[in-house]
Amino acid sequence: MKKLTILFAIQFFTSFLLIVYEGKAFSQNITITTDSVIQTSPCAGSNIYIPFTVSGGPLSFTNVFTAELSDPIGSFSSPTNIGTLPYWNSALIVATIPINTTFGLYKVRVIASHPAITGTISPNSILVAHIAQLATVSIQPKDTICEGDSVTLKAVVPGQTYSWSTGETTRSINVHQSGVYTLTLTDNLGCQTNSDPQRITVETCTGIYNNGNINSLTIFPIPGNERITIEMYLLNSVPSKIILRNITGNILFISENKLSIGQYGQQIDISTFAEGIYFLEINIGEEKIVRKVIKN
Repeated sequence: MKKLTILFAIQFFTSFLLIVYEGKAFSQNITITTDSVIQTSPCAGSNIYIPFTVSGGPLSFTNVFTAELSDPIGSFSSPTNIGTLPYWNSALIVATIPINTTFGLYKVRVIASHPAITGTISPNSILVAHIAQLATVSIQPKDTICEGDSVTLKAVVPGQTYSWSTGETTRSINVHQSGVYTLTLTDNLGCQTNSDPQRITVETCTGIYNNGNINSLTIFPIPGNERITIEMYLLNSVPSKIILRNITGNILFISENKLSIGQYGQQIDISTFAEGIYFLEINIGEEKIVRKVIKN
């Protein structure tokens, strides 16, 4: 029994050495040729198409091909991974130039993971000539509102075209429903960037508050024509600030007071304002409440 165990161990070790040897021999015969890269745009953040061919073999089914981007002068001393593809003999990798890539002439190559093989460098260079303008979105008045109110999402930087996840194509949009909204902005040189997701929450609000300062709040009439009235019942003596803004955020009315416990009323004259939507911001202590006001 002991002899059989020893014999089995010798055979296993011999097979293992043969596999290692054959693996090295195979890897020495495998070559990866990176072909000419197809570039659709000189913009950072755009896609490129990297065809490559593999000769020799075989590669492991666990192999992964990775496309690497050089530095701006074509050196691969510290390459950047820009796309991957599972095992295949000859294929195409769709890669993305990182959005933070600076101006320069870049090279591309494809490497394999199992066995580890470094392919040839692309015969042509990738020109990154323009860094896309970031698609930053502003939210006015805030990202949480009451039912019946709306939020304005607007591209901070003007672009050539706008494409919102809602299908709208204007620079700014009004949102009435809870959800996640994104913007794809194309600048004047044709470069596209996507905004970070903007989450908007619409809540069911009532006139009763449990924040320690306000027990009730009523704003009327909405819509209004001559003036709007604010009525509150306060539970504590706190500083207050009431601000009325137009849809672009400009302040049209502001009032600051130290309010006492009990009923409080404030009227705002809107008779000279243009018809449209306004936002009323009520700050009571540390609490901020925003309501939409309509002038008709």
